Amino acid sequence: MTEDTSKTPSSLARQIARALLVVVFLAIWMAAGWLLKLDPNGYLLLGVPLTALFQMGAARRPLRSLWVRSAPPLRIDAKWLLVSAGLASLPIYFLYQNRAAGWIAIAWCMCAVAGAPVAAYALQNHDDNVARGAKPARLMVFLLCGLMILGAVVREGVGILSVSAFVEAVKWSLLYFSVGFIIEEVTFRGALDSFLFRPGDRYGLISAAALGALWGIWHVPTLPAQEMNFITALRLALGHAVVGLVLSTSWRTGGNLWTPAAAHAVLDGVRNALHLA
Repeated sequence: MTEDTSKTPSSLARQIARALLVVVFLAIWMAAGWLLKLDPNGYLLLGVPLTALFQMGAARRPLRSLWVRSAPPLRIDAKWLLVSAGLASLPIYFLYQNRAAGWIAIAWCMCAVAGAPVAAYALQNHDDNVARGAKPARLMVFLLCGLMILGAVVREGVGILSVSAFVEAVKWSLLYFSVGFIIEEVTFRGALDSFLFRPGDRYGLISAAALGALWGIWHVPTLPAQEMNFITALRLALGHAVVGLVLSTSWRTGGNLWTPAAAHAVLDGVRNALHLA
């Protein structure tokens, strides 16, 4: 039986050792992305087996603790089945639409489908702590979405705020929400943040912001070659440090991936709808 040490405060030396392991893990992922010359979706998909291996090997925690930190057993009931089916409906339709788009697109869609029952499991375990952790994430989403909308209107005019743009925002937010339980968000919050920080550890804000900065740098292999430079990496690190700080705080407070996955999904969905990607 593996001892659960996730609630035991750590010495500074152990915190540093864990941070170094996180850096090595991300460096391996980034190097693989460059060597294999993966496109952004292929790069994301590479994280599925890597995250599972990290969770079972380095963290030595059950996979379900990636989505709910306390890892309660799944309750298969009518509500779980209904929420799973509802969340899976759009990814299944998207999978059908992209059935001839190549294996990477198909695999991404399958991850979105697989994320639906996991998201329903997280909802099963939504409590007051999750609601409390959602407050800073909700404020951040409103602020950043407002800034994105304002920037888009200044650039292209109010015509960009159309019904079709709203539909696109909702569509991509729902897709990204489900897939976030399988790729990216589950890695950086469910796996890496849980490994990096234990309740009671000192320097919690620093570790959350540092992980966010690493998250930003991790995006570099997905960029076009002409954009791979120090300034771009610095911009990604600083921007993601702020967002990551809020998402990690929500995860640490609520112990549930529902809030960070939803916040991340809405930000990316609005970005796509406003053609800011």
